Amino acid sequence: MSGSSRTLKPVLFGPVYDKYIEAVGLVEAGGAVSINDALDFESVAKNLFSNEENRNKMGQIAGDFVQAHKGASAKIISYIQEKRLLTS
Repeated sequence: MSGSSRTLKPVLFGPVYDKYIEAVGLVEAGGAVSINDALDFESVAKNLFSNEENRNKMGQIAGDFVQAHKGASAKIISYIQEKRLLTS
């Protein structure tokens, strides 16, 4: 996706995300930020709006992360069916 002409955006979400492996991975990769409260949001938003290079870098990381993990649901369903994990 690096050659795409679309502008990719960083991802922002609230503080309760630790049960979502994709969200944890996205934060660890640097493509997302967890927001704790309104003041935190204001600070992060100001930084992203004023620092185009950082915003674009985070957006690219987020886009690359999504592309790298595309198709995960199909792989999981295939594995469950192959191992017959839903049969009684």
